[in-house]
Amino acid sequence: MKQILSNIKQSVFHAFGLYPIYDVLKEINKRFPLKGCSALEAFAHTGAWQARAYRQYPSYHEAWEINEWCEPYLKKNLPRAKIRITNSFEEIMKCDKKFDFINVDTHQGLFGAYCENFEFFPLMFRVMKDECVVNLNVIPYASEEWRKRYDTLFNKEHLGRREAFYKTGNPENVTLEQMLKIYGDIAEKNNYSITWSHYRQRTLTYYLVLHFKKKA
Repeated sequence: MKQILSNIKQSVFHAFGLYPIYDVLKEINKRFPLKGCSALEAFAHTGAWQARAYRQYPSYHEAWEINEWCEPYLKKNLPRAKIRITNSFEEIMKCDKKFDFINVDTHQGLFGAYCENFEFFPLMFRVMKDECVVNLNVIPYASEEWRKRYDTLFNKEHLGRREAFYKTGNPENVTLEQMLKIYGDIAEKNNYSITWSHYRQRTLTYYLVLHFKKKA
């Protein structure tokens, strides 16, 4: 019954564009029309939320997810996509495709040896076209309510990783400006620049949209 109710809610929310991702997609399409794009959904899970919201746009679409049990759901939610049951970190190192749009739905904190999008983000330049829009999950801060919900959120290790990545003495509260500086610096090292960005709250996480353009 719980799963049935969840499926009904998802269908209603998608039908009326109620998920925050729809606002994000509207902003992207104003500046960078996604129709006909080549898209990558990394850490796709079941594809039921974000990827389902933009699935009508790509002419070519890949979805990477490590959990085998997600495959039938991905095939249902993304019927036109090429589904790869794979480790996204390994797949990006051997991928020979280039994408216009990359949606990265990493975990909200620590997961295995990884943290947020910190290790995956620098690898994305391998698969970007000369012009590419990336949608990331980022965490500016976390309330006590969210910390209680996820027991590793903002623990000592997590905060240490945030401090090192964002180069800040206050990893519990990272501003948009600080984030843009770090992501921009990494882009510069890969011969790309950020030409515009968009920021929108999701839940605990925020969507951070970055438009990259390769330097001449």
